[in-house]
Amino acid sequence: MTLLQFASSRYVEDNPMVRLLTNKEYPEKLSDLDLEIAKKIIEMKALIGLYHDLDGSIARFQRYFGWPTNKETQSCTLQLATTGEKWMTIHKGKVVEGDDIWTKFAQSNEFDIALYSFIEMLYKEQGKQIFDVVN
Repeated sequence: MTLLQFASSRYVEDNPMVRLLTNKEYPEKLSDLDLEIAKKIIEMKALIGLYHDLDGSIARFQRYFGWPTNKETQSCTLQLATTGEKWMTIHKGKVVEGDDIWTKFAQSNEFDIALYSFIEMLYKEQGKQIFDVVN
């Protein structure tokens, strides 16, 4: 089975993050209200970290949770980043926004995509409100 065939199949998860946060199982339909509930839960309960700003995210976690900054934690952070970079390099370019595969996955995950956009915005807001980050 190709990735495009998988993306078109019944095996593709349908908005797993919004479903998890709202406790709605497939095949129950999601609504805009479910998305708003998921956003509110994230806003009220989560300290956001983003992989594309891993160093900044780790620094936020260290500051927020009072984690020490020493050689051991720096080594752990480097290992995490290296492992993630390796995974990203292996999978990079296989799915590009706008191509057929991306479009198929996006159709099944419109609420999760909207939630992720909100999370990116919330990351910036938390940076300003909690960490005095100026964008």
